Amino acid sequence: MSIIRFEDVDVIFSARPKPALDLLDQGFSRPEIFQKTGLIVGVEKANLEINKGEICVLMGLSGSGKSSLLRCINGLNTVSRGKLFVDDLDEALKLGTRIAIMKDGKIIQYSKPEEIVLNPADDYVRNFVAHTNPLNVLCAKSLMTPLEQCVVARDEYCLDTAQNLWMTVNPQRHLTSLRKGATATHVQPWNPTQQIETLARQPTCVPPATTMRDALQIRYETGPTLIVQDEAGTVLGIVGDGELYRAQLGHNLSHPALSEPARESSVA
Repeated sequence: MSIIRFEDVDVIFSARPKPALDLLDQGFSRPEIFQKTGLIVGVEKANLEINKGEICVLMGLSGSGKSSLLRCINGLNTVSRGKLFVDDLDEALKLGTRIAIMKDGKIIQYSKPEEIVLNPADDYVRNFVAHTNPLNVLCAKSLMTPLEQCVVARDEYCLDTAQNLWMTVNPQRHLTSLRKGATATHVQPWNPTQQIETLARQPTCVPPATTMRDALQIRYETGPTLIVQDEAGTVLGIVGDGELYRAQLGHNLSHPALSEPARESSVA
């Protein structure tokens, strides 16, 4: 599967490239076009396909167009004519511990991948990552509402107002009890080695590194809001529909808030 594909790509360093493109079509060379128009041809009729897992090395002397072609991939050069298909941003966001996004020689944002996706620094970064798939980038820890921001009443934390689901934790933030209305209920653990389809329809604890893709499926299969719990058993936060919608529908959205009537009616 190709992750980068150039189809007849021309790059002219001008906001009005048509005179140079017309001369290219007539068979004029780069030096001749520069002499006639003063416009520089950075790339001419580039056709290149790079498959996932391949390492492609661009070679050539200084001024041959290597950088001009590469800068098309990250949007720093504009394709004047032709088509460019790029699917590698998701790969970069999955592989990189931290990502630096640059514009005009400046670093606009240097952050963790999930921070760039959820909280882009400006419109340039927002547009840059607009077509990334959050399922491949975000995990439960970056999606969750932290425990300290959850609704709490009478020493209980609200997991789900619609299901009237509440939990209590001890001072070490270990889960001690869970109730649905006035009825005590059980919680099940999940880890990546377990088939999601085997889970029951009941509250589920997931590790912080659970991918958004898995979190969506677990939420669908089990029903209630997910509890994010680390290896030591510490409850870190929760992931419900609001957190998943936030990641899918937009950036810089506040964590979902619960209405006052829902809070009051949920407390036993």
